[in-house]
Amino acid sequence: MSNTTKIKLGINKMKKENKKILIVVAVFAALLILGGIFDESIAKALTNQDSVWATIWQSYGMFPSKLLPFIAGLVVAFAAFHLPNNEIRKWIQIAGGFGFAWLSAVTYAKEALTYTAIMNANIADKLPLGKADNDHANALVIPFGKEMLIAGIIFVIGAALAYVWLRNKTPEQFKRLVIVAIGGVAVTFIAPEIVDTMKGAWGRFRPYEILTYKVDGAHFTSWWHINGNNGHKSFPSGHSCQGAMLLYLPFFIERNKFKLQKIATVLCGAYAVSMMFSRMVVGAHFLSDVATGATVTLLTIFVVTRALGMVFVESENELKA
Repeated sequence: MSNTTKIKLGINKMKKENKKILIVVAVFAALLILGGIFDESIAKALTNQDSVWATIWQSYGMFPSKLLPFIAGLVVAFAAFHLPNNEIRKWIQIAGGFGFAWLSAVTYAKEALTYTAIMNANIADKLPLGKADNDHANALVIPFGKEMLIAGIIFVIGAALAYVWLRNKTPEQFKRLVIVAIGGVAVTFIAPEIVDTMKGAWGRFRPYEILTYKVDGAHFTSWWHINGNNGHKSFPSGHSCQGAMLLYLPFFIERNKFKLQKIATVLCGAYAVSMMFSRMVVGAHFLSDVATGATVTLLTIFVVTRALGMVFVESENELKA
């Protein structure tokens, strides 16, 4: 293939990536317009804090933000096995990678057990199943042994699956995967920081604070109204931000497996949408909240992957560029 052809294919690849991000921005803008008009009406129609499936998504659905660093740690650890045994870096990388994966498993175990405790308390107190006090959840005492047991199960199963996936990878393949892993960790740190900063600044009341519990002073404000740091954190949605992180998974798939990349993208996208919808059903967020949370993640993925020279879904011709 001539250099001219490679340049043309590279330009086409960039144009397609830019087109994808423009579509994301256009959809986001449309959802913000709809939210500006119908946020309150949609919340009144959908809110049901006794929804079982929405509560399950609320309690256990933020796993993508722990899954990406978990996979990243395992990739870094297994990649080190290709290094010479006499290099100290090998053993540091193995210990660091497995340690990072372990911390991710522990974080998810604690989060899942905390939400489980909240659900059990709601049932015992005859409160709506989906009532969750995120700001005071950390006050719950989670049994250390149970936390370690759940984390251990996650770690062992995840490490075994990673071994099956990575055992035949070449050093060159690992080189790409390590770059993907670094990008994934960056996404899981950057996007939530943006969302948390916006939550504090906007101070928007949640639908259930307005409609279900009628918290003192709670009132509806449109997404463009910045209330300041008042302790209320509806805009944007953190769950939607973290659910959309699953869309980073296709980057871990080998670049020549085009069909699998597309299937994974569709499935991960469907999950992200289901998370967004569940947050509206459980009364935790308005349409504009979930749209913004997910879009922050998508834009972060775009910026990070563009900086690392990665493309979302390859095509056979583009891969040759």
